[in-house]
Amino acid sequence: LAERRRLNASLREALAQVGKSEERYRVLADNASDIVITIDDRGILTYVSPSIRHLGHAPEDMIGQSPLPFVHPDDREAVGARMRERRLSGASDDTPQQTYRILKKDGGFVWVEGKPSMIRNAQGGIAAVISQLRDVTARMAAEAARAESEARYRMLADHSSDIILKINAEDTILYVSPSVSRYGYTPEQLIGVSGYSLVHPDDLPTAQARIAELFRAGVVDPSKDRTHRIRTASGDYIWMEGNPSLVRNAKGEVEAVISQMRDVSVR
Repeated sequence: LAERRRLNASLREALAQVGKSEERYRVLADNASDIVITIDDRGILTYVSPSIRHLGHAPEDMIGQSPLPFVHPDDREAVGARMRERRLSGASDDTPQQTYRILKKDGGFVWVEGKPSMIRNAQGGIAAVISQLRDVTARMAAEAARAESEARYRMLADHSSDIILKINAEDTILYVSPSVSRYGYTPEQLIGVSGYSLVHPDDLPTAQARIAELFRAGVVDPSKDRTHRIRTASGDYIWMEGNPSLVRNAKGEVEAVISQMRDVSVR
């Protein structure tokens, strides 16, 4: 009897600790700026944090429903497939992040990114899924603008009479415009090749120094002569003059150089 009482007391204490843990989580979720949702094993919302109100929805109007009607129609199939996959496969806790659009009450939408966490039952199956959804609308807009800008640049480069060249710090060619065909090459032949391999041996030390300086100093010095000879597919050499621009990563470091190469052999 004493042992049973001790076990009952331990059980009550454990349940109290679980209750305190859940209460702490609820306090955090209720006051988070991110949207926190809990979905049960049937795919039904059992909790939605108050932060959903900035999208015009009330948590109480969503609880008890599937989350799919609140997902943008273009993303609904992918999100639903991921939910079904988790339920059927008993997905691992390292489920990758998913980015999709949530509809606002006024008909607009925001991009969110979330990584689900699994709550498992005693048998190890998924009892519920908790997702913390972060608004990434600004990031997605910036990425879309960058992609549009790159597409416009690619279109201009593809139709330029000059050769547009993109290289990394090892002088590996990452992109070369179709205008290189006038010298007997196809872009596919040169992508992945070292640009140094095309430079005349007498001009190679200067060309290497100029490229290294761009990546090291991160500044384009307009006073530097960037004229050197390049070998054509036939083995002849032509004089080219480069006009470089720097491509930086998120840390501000130079990750690539784009150069507009002009044939100045006549000059």
